[in-house]
Amino acid sequence: MGKADVAAPSGSSPTSAGSSPTRQTSIRLQGIPATPLGQVAALDGMRALAVLAVLFYHARFRWLPGGFLGVSAFFTLSGFLITSLLLREWVSAEKLDFRRFWSRRGRRLLPAAWVTIALVIAMGAAGVWDTEQLRDLRSDVPYSLLSLLNWHFIRADRSYGAQFAAPSPLEHFWSLAVEQQFYLILPLIVMGVLLLKGRGTQRKRLRLLAIVLAVLIVLSAIANGLLAQGAIDRSYFGTETRAAEILMGALLACFTLRRTQVYSVVLQRVLVLFGVAAACITVWLWHVARLRSDWLYPWGFLLTAVCTSVIIFASLQKSIFSRALSLPPLLWLGRISYGVY
Repeated sequence: MGKADVAAPSGSSPTSAGSSPTRQTSIRLQGIPATPLGQVAALDGMRALAVLAVLFYHARFRWLPGGFLGVSAFFTLSGFLITSLLLREWVSAEKLDFRRFWSRRGRRLLPAAWVTIALVIAMGAAGVWDTEQLRDLRSDVPYSLLSLLNWHFIRADRSYGAQFAAPSPLEHFWSLAVEQQFYLILPLIVMGVLLLKGRGTQRKRLRLLAIVLAVLIVLSAIANGLLAQGAIDRSYFGTETRAAEILMGALLACFTLRRTQVYSVVLQRVLVLFGVAAACITVWLWHVARLRSDWLYPWGFLLTAVCTSVIIFASLQKSIFSRALSLPPLLWLGRISYGVY
């Protein structure tokens, strides 16, 4: 649940005047019109509902056994926001400054993560954790710091569901690891597509990026389904198996780069209906899904990602749907969701 989701990307240039070209990785392009995304309050409301689902799941609310899918919603939302930021920087500044991008992610994510890890270690020294949790903590800390905890769980054959018996104090860092790995990978995918197209127009490059993302989504879903046949936990924790959820948001960002708003009244009403339907399906999934549900791998995760993408697009419109997601309590919780998680 990354903090890339704290602020929606803007259309302003992230590079400063006079910066040396030898000190930044960049690609020069010809500009095409892009719609500024700005701050979208309804997306904070989405975060609030997703983090509530996760909290209710860990509180063992019987009527929300699929609340862990709130993490999936965060994956898709983060993929959308991060890719939107990258594409708008590409259009407005005519370059991609990866060093600046990664340093911004680090400044937003790492301080809270490091404080949490320090507090967990201090609590261990104070005798809060039992013997099994202390053993897990000693092995989990370095992987949490390196954003590789999900792969450590896979290597150690950890079961997410079994963690309820004596949960690792840093259990929740596995999903942060997946997101942070994609904060490194997504900019490189975008850069690779731009380089592949050579001197082609931005429209062609954007179209190629969408195709590449769609292919990667399919490959990730296939990997998810195949690996789940042997070990569900391998499929649940894997970066490549959960990639489809993040890449679905990235794909949506490609389609909303030039237009975020639908101005036809009829289409706006249709989008509201689609948004409400997607929200209802999402809540239904939270109610019926189980970690061991066969249909979850990959179809349940894919359906959650599709529904989240529909909700995001509906939230970008000025409608009763976006206003419902912008209620003050939801905005407050959404803006502190990373810290709450």
